[in-house]
Amino acid sequence: MTNTKGFLNRNQLKYLVIAAMLIDHIAWAFVPTASLLGQVMHVIGRLTGPTMAYMLAEGYHYTRNVKKYAMRLGIFAVISWLPFSYFESGGIRPAFAAQSGGKGAEIALSGILKPRGWSARPPRRNFSPAIAI
Repeated sequence: MTNTKGFLNRNQLKYLVIAAMLIDHIAWAFVPTASLLGQVMHVIGRLTGPTMAYMLAEGYHYTRNVKKYAMRLGIFAVISWLPFSYFESGGIRPAFAAQSGGKGAEIALSGILKPRGWSARPPRRNFSPAIAI
């Protein structure tokens, strides 16, 4: 008798959503969006975002060193930006700058770094909910 907690382990779930993402990318590249097949393929691909966000939170929860984890995510984001930028615009654009005024990396990492107390700005200590009312 095996002792299992769930239906899929992390790696199986990750490979499943990578396949869903591949189906979505194939739909964007080769299947008309207005067709039924295109819509079905995009719905399958939409499983990727929330599941990868869950995997990101799991990685954050189980990591030993949050700084190294954030660094690995940042390096992979920069490496991933090159093919994405080329596919979207036909050339390489400056990473993160075009979409959010240069604040993209700060916004992306704020969800990881701020819960541990690492912030670019010191926290407000004199804020009271009664003042806000």
